[in-house]
Amino acid sequence: MTTRTRDEQVWADEGGATVYIVGLVLALFAVAALVFDVGLGIATKADARNVAAEAARTGAAAIDLAHWRSTGETLLDPGAAEAAALDYLTDAGYAGTAEATTGSITVTVETSWDPVMLDVIDQGTWTVTATQTSEPSSGTLLEAPL
Repeated sequence: MTTRTRDEQVWADEGGATVYIVGLVLALFAVAALVFDVGLGIATKADARNVAAEAARTGAAAIDLAHWRSTGETLLDPGAAEAAALDYLTDAGYAGTAEATTGSITVTVETSWDPVMLDVIDQGTWTVTATQTSEPSSGTLLEAPL
């Protein structure tokens, strides 16, 4: 029986750990890229929702004063409400639409964001849309919901 010395031993799995580690690092990078870009998408959606809500609140401040003074009923002036909301969007640097009735105003904001890490797999630009509605309020506590 012959025994092999340490220098003569054959290792069949040489490099196997390297392939495993490279694969693991690539998988971790892919998960990190997904988490990073999805986080940016969520932040972009939250920003769009906040801007739409503020624009709707701005539009809801455009009440029909003549009607309010004569009847005490708080109604929107639809033209002025839409103009105020669109002015707010323009000042905030967003594009969108505003639709108002005498009872409410709805503002829709559309913006886009480019994935940073997922751009490696050619994801392109993603579009984010947010819609918010606001109603006029006279500011009295009698009409305020609890």
